Parts: sequence; C-alpha cells; structure tokens
Amino acid sequence: MLRGERVIVRPMKDEDVPILAAWTADVGKTTGDYQRYQLEHGRMLTTLYAQNGLISRESGFLIIELAAEQKPIGFVRYTAGHFPDPDIANIDVGYGIAEPEYRGKGYAGEALALLLDYIFAAYPVERVSAYTDPQNIPSRRLLERLGFICEGTMRSAIFHHGDWRDLCIYGILRREWVTRKG
Repeated sequence: MLRGERVIVRPMKDEDVPILAAWTADVGKTTGDYQRYQLEHGRMLTTLYAQNGLISRESGFLIIELAAEQKPIGFVRYTAGHFPDPDIANIDVGYGIAEPEYRGKGYAGEALALLLDYIFAAYPVERVSAYTDPQNIPSRRLLERLGFICEGTMRSAIFHHGDWRDLCIYGILRREWVTRKG
C-alpha cells in the first residue's frame, strides 16, 4: 500500500471486483475519449485478479482510493516490457480516474507520483514511459507536471472510435525524478 496526502494506492481486494466490473462496463469510465475500448478488458482483469491479484513482478493494476472516504475512484498500473533490450526492463505506466466527479482534482497525479516512488525504489530501471493521445490535454499536463518529457509521437498507433490516432511518448529518467523529489 502506498499512502499519499489524499489518496491510497493499493492492491485490489475482493470487494473491488464488482466496482471494476462496473467501471469496465462503462466506456466513459474506463476509456473515455482517448483510449481504445475492448470488450474483454473487464473479463481479463477479473480473471487475472483471481490468478495473481493483478500484481506480479512484471505488472501491477492498483486501485486509487480516497484516503478519507476509503472510496475507490480509479487505478494506476505499471508494466515492465523488455524493449529495446531484452535484458533491461522498461516500465510503462498508466492511470485513470474512473469516477468522473473526481477527475481534474489532482488525484491521478498524486497516485502516479506514489507509483513512481515505488518503481524507482523497487526496480533497477533508468526510465519510466507513459503514452497518451496528443489531444488528451489533461493527461499531458499531468505528465509534464510530474516531470515527464514528451519524447516523440507514434503516428497512427492506436485504433479508437473508428479512426487511427497518434500517441505521444513521454518519459522520465530516474535522475530527473530523484532531483524533483529533492
């Protein structure tokens, strides 16, 4: 469990399964205007939760909970890939506030900062990546506020709402994160 001022980032619990099912059944809560929606996401997450609690060395799907209310409002996730070098993990992160009334209040940023602290403490990685639609201004601002740098754009990288969309590639290096944390 990772505790911030206003949020807790924690592993899923059994009582979160119906909440996650409701989130993944509602396109606006899990994907919104900028992420592709797959019908099997809810089933896949539920199956993986039963297998490993949605946490392994290679990946994690964690709940963002309001600390005061103990209310789940979203998620953060990390995935260790092996690109470009199979011997060195490259971790990418994602996040979402599934409950619309809690968006734009800084909860995702606080949760992602907690996750970055954890990743840089627990993994021997030099960088963490994140991807977002160029038109997703709130997500771009969140990443830039945390010190991520837009490193480029993958053109026509994701099919969403009947169209191919670009993805901005963001990255932050260990030394940049440590310097920001002071």
